[in-house]
Amino acid sequence: MNTTHLIAAVAIAFTGIAATAQEITPDTTSFVSSKSRDQVNAELVAARKDGTIKAWSVGYIEPVRSVKSREQVRNELAIAQANGEFAAINAEAGDASRGAAAVTRLSSAR
Repeated sequence: MNTTHLIAAVAIAFTGIAATAQEITPDTTSFVSSKSRDQVNAELVAARKDGTIKAWSVGYIEPVRSVKSREQVRNELAIAQANGEFAAINAEAGDASRGAAAVTRLSSAR
């Protein structure tokens, strides 16, 4: 009985290994573009101008631009530091001792 179980276990083990070991198959499909580089660049410029480009798509990543002035951001930072919101945001990820209180205080601040 033990020999049968051993043979079955070995067979299952080799089946799992054989299923995951595969050869690399290169893609040999040739690609022919229907547009020139200049046409693609012109489309990119037009999409940037009219705002239709997707900022987080795989290609054409746009920089993130703020709508606030530097002074507005600095004032918001000073307020967040004064009321403890800044410390709570920085503590949520790593400080488990303040977790629930920090989240409660942060949510009530907004």
